[in-house]
Amino acid sequence: MNPSSVRTRILGAALLSLVTTSVAAQGLMTTRGQVVAKTGDVPTGLPAGVTLGSTTTTVFDTPVMSATGSILVRSKLIGTVTANDDRCLIYGHASGDLRVLLRASDPEPTGLFPNSIVVLTSSGSGLPLGSNTFGSQRIASQTSAPFLDYVMFQTQLYDASGLDGLTNTGANANNQLLYWGVPVPGGLQILARRAITTMPDGAVLIPDTFSHQSTSLTGDGTATFRTTLSQTLGTPSPAVTAANDSAWITGVPGSLNYVIREGDSVAVGGVSPGTVVIGSVGSSNNCVRNEVGMYLHDELLSTTLGTPPATTANDRIVLVSVASGPGFSHSVLMREGDQAVDTVGAPITGVFYGSPTIAQGFSSTGFTAFSTVMTGAVTTTTDDAVFVGTPGSVQMVLRAGDVAPGTGGELIGVPNSTIRYTDAGVAVGCSLAASPTVNTSNDSILLLCKPGSAPIKIAREGDPAPGFPVGWVFGAIGGSTNFGSSTQGLPNARGQLMFTSMRVNDGTNERNTLYSWDPVHGLQPQLVQGDTFGGQLVDFLPGSVLQFPGADGSSLGFTTNGDFVTVPNTATSNFLARGHVGSLIGTPSSVPIAGGTQNLEIDCGPGFAFNFYLVLASDQGTRPGFPNPLNFALNVPLNFGGSPSWIDLSFNLANSPVWGNTLSFTDAAGKATASFTMPAGYPMFQGIMLHHAAALFDFSLVGTFVTEPTSLRVY
Repeated sequence: MNPSSVRTRILGAALLSLVTTSVAAQGLMTTRGQVVAKTGDVPTGLPAGVTLGSTTTTVFDTPVMSATGSILVRSKLIGTVTANDDRCLIYGHASGDLRVLLRASDPEPTGLFPNSIVVLTSSGSGLPLGSNTFGSQRIASQTSAPFLDYVMFQTQLYDASGLDGLTNTGANANNQLLYWGVPVPGGLQILARRAITTMPDGAVLIPDTFSHQSTSLTGDGTATFRTTLSQTLGTPSPAVTAANDSAWITGVPGSLNYVIREGDSVAVGGVSPGTVVIGSVGSSNNCVRNEVGMYLHDELLSTTLGTPPATTANDRIVLVSVASGPGFSHSVLMREGDQAVDTVGAPITGVFYGSPTIAQGFSSTGFTAFSTVMTGAVTTTTDDAVFVGTPGSVQMVLRAGDVAPGTGGELIGVPNSTIRYTDAGVAVGCSLAASPTVNTSNDSILLLCKPGSAPIKIAREGDPAPGFPVGWVFGAIGGSTNFGSSTQGLPNARGQLMFTSMRVNDGTNERNTLYSWDPVHGLQPQLVQGDTFGGQLVDFLPGSVLQFPGADGSSLGFTTNGDFVTVPNTATSNFLARGHVGSLIGTPSSVPIAGGTQNLEIDCGPGFAFNFYLVLASDQGTRPGFPNPLNFALNVPLNFGGSPSWIDLSFNLANSPVWGNTLSFTDAAGKATASFTMPAGYPMFQGIMLHHAAALFDFSLVGTFVTEPTSLRVY
């Protein structure tokens, strides 16, 4: 596409579109969401007589989602199954392209152990590590072509024949593996094997129990995990002892390195300058890598080693590390006992950081957040605070005793220490301080905070619940569920939020809800207890799904593009579902190469009523995008390139049978509908990832708004 010709070509096409406007339908997850999988479904790769399902209420464990919307989840199976093969990992975008990645009792997937199978339980083999099949899996993806997804998970093998040399019992059992790779046949590799994988210094790895919190995976495939080092295996130099036997490890198969190790020395400044020694790795189980190769982690310092040794008053530290030569260099974000700073980053006389809790989230700019209870010249009503920054540049964004916005002067009581960060802000749930007008039904609030600006009130307990009749408010009857809990407020880098496990009530009845917030639409209920969604009656909405940092400025279940994954419960089971927060909703998220249609719902709000819009597509990804030629201040999140150029195709074929109603104008509510239909007869496009985005403009041909991208996998 030649940007210089865009204005002329759009003008002619836009005028023709005035008579072809359509009106979009209203709805959130019940009309916009997708049931990805449920009991009775048969994803590709299951044999006849086996389906997804369970004899208990839980079919699906906690799912994870990549930046491009790929989903990975462990599922139970029913039918012709045994206790040893009734679990599998499933992968895909939507119900049409869902397939089994690996199943318990499958042959070992790399082919390196031809006599071994993936095991589900310790029964029959006396495995020392219990049931670890598929661990707490991770997924990440490239945000530009070829859009490779990477997965990582933990499992165990069993070799009944003994021919593969596996040891299933004892302290040096070597049958536990961390798998890594792309989710295609033959795409898995061994990232680390217990009691076998050896570091360049000769230390042998004994990987810790795999969990979402103690692992990280980024879109370039770089894995990070925590491990113990064997004190008896190998010939390491230096020798492994109890003082240096834990570490954060990063890399890809065949190329692993230490981020930091117990016993390492780190030079520090601050109140107690000198050299500190890492006393315990992963004091809160967090080491997160961002997309540019920086690592965020908090550690416990030795109180016997160092110059000077740490004390119990300054032995907690948060570090940002980057590769430097053969090792890593470390910068201090904050250290317990150092002088705290105010909202402009100036030291506060007599006030010091306490023990930190780092945020879930670490952006590609190197910024994150942490909360702490300060010490020194503070009181119990002013000692809690939240800070945002990068090493050498930290600012306070919220403090106990501050005036809470949108409350008529109420004060912040206690910020919850579990916070979430992206560069769009840090989400903080807080209690409100006692006052004559604060009670158990209105004493909590959810805020979005950024350096240099006042906090934004997202919602307060007791406020009217949007989407419900008059009289329904946020919170449980009696005030037992509130915005101060740790499950609230998960932002993405686009400035959207999801919050879970929020009750709403009318004084007599209560409902469990899944809510979103974004700058265009404000608060919207995405799913409500009692909804019928895809034939499933929603009984309960779990609060633990959208947690822990993912890649791409998002959480593991909520992407920067606004896609999210959840597992609502019915009365007897649960099911896997996906939704979308934002202004361009595409359903379904995958279509077959033989032909299929993705419906596109544009919802930009009344502020963009009667605007022209143009929907464009790209198969090259969403970053960095390009400046809107009708308003350079707006970025279109689609990349040029490819042969053919899908941006040119979607422009030239606007309002065609392939791209239906993709050039028209919004209605009085800022809404419209469009579609993309994959025509049959183009097998060369199988497997591509398309993204659509809508650019709005007014009658003067000035760009007014650009939506987030929405994804589509052609399978």
